[in-house]
Amino acid sequence: MATSLGWGQQRNAPPAQPQTQTQAQPQAAAESDPAKEDSRTLKQKLLDDEAQRLVTMANELKAAVDKTNKNILSLDVVRKAEQIEQLAHKMKDQGKR
Repeated sequence: MATSLGWGQQRNAPPAQPQTQTQAQPQAAAESDPAKEDSRTLKQKLLDDEAQRLVTMANELKAAVDKTNKNILSLDVVRKAEQIEQLAHKMKDQGKR
């Protein structure tokens, strides 16, 4: 932001710096809680298991698509694709929590 000083001179005002407050101490205390760590490891294990299931389902879908005619898509392929989509959305929602 420039302010006029007269005679065509301008002075630049320093930009306002945002005030940020860090909350490192409460966060560090929460991370050291053993119950929360167990919860995180359990949650990670569940996500890993679901990811493996998702890979298996995707491989099954690919095999089913490879067996189909190029002009016809079977109902089984469509259902498998929907199941994969539902599992992927579920995993995405769980990852946000």
